[in-house]
Amino acid sequence: MSRESESEQTQRTVAELLAQYGAGSGEVAPRRRRRRAEEDASDTAPQAIIDRVNSDSGRLLPIRDDDPPAAPPLPPELERTAYQ
Repeated sequence: MSRESESEQTQRTVAELLAQYGAGSGEVAPRRRRRRAEEDASDTAPQAIIDRVNSDSGRLLPIRDDDPPAAPPLPPELERTAYQ
């Protein structure tokens, strides 16, 4: 048999698959349950998160716009070779 005729013989319609495996099988899969939310959901307010980060990492210095810009990087010095 060629592959084409093999695949045609093994293909089934949705109705055939449901009849064989689906609704009429009698076995019902257990329903999944959702996890309940934690009782203390008030601790996730934005300010609580900011306070928690600040307490873990200390105070951050503010970024000021009036600071002078950083100097441009210096170009790397050219390497001298014996061929120059």
